[in-house]
Amino acid sequence: MATGADGASKAQRRKEKRQKLKGNLAPLTGRNYRQLLERLQARQARLEELRDQDAGKARELESKMQWTNLLYKAEGVRIRDDEHLLQEALKRKEKRHEQRKRRWEKRTAQVVEKMQRRQDKRRQNLRKKKVARAERRLEKARKKGRILPQDLERAGLA
Repeated sequence: MATGADGASKAQRRKEKRQKLKGNLAPLTGRNYRQLLERLQARQARLEELRDQDAGKARELESKMQWTNLLYKAEGVRIRDDEHLLQEALKRKEKRHEQRKRRWEKRTAQVVEKMQRRQDKRRQNLRKKKVARAERRLEKARKKGRILPQDLERAGLA
């Protein structure tokens, strides 16, 4: 079928994407805010280190980064390079994750509790049914004229 051709085209697309990287810099895009924050901080740390060693090279790298960001933005790629906004987004995402986790735990607890209640109710109903069956049997025996030990005890004869 077309699986071989599809695999080759996928590899081709990956190669084109790699060549598309402007100035050897991967854009700061995506929804993995923690990774983006780490990359941004690493980039800034590298820039600071370079600034200590050679200010000219640092300025050159900084301008190169700004240009590549502008080129990506011109193409319509959303660049996330504001550290403050990334931290807020990460906090929001983690808060939402915790909220969902709490809701899920609450729901599972409710499901377990509901199952337990239903099981208890079922046991109670079975017990009631068993007692009713025994009582019916005794009533049937009394109707036939049998004298039962319970009746003797109640009458005070036994």
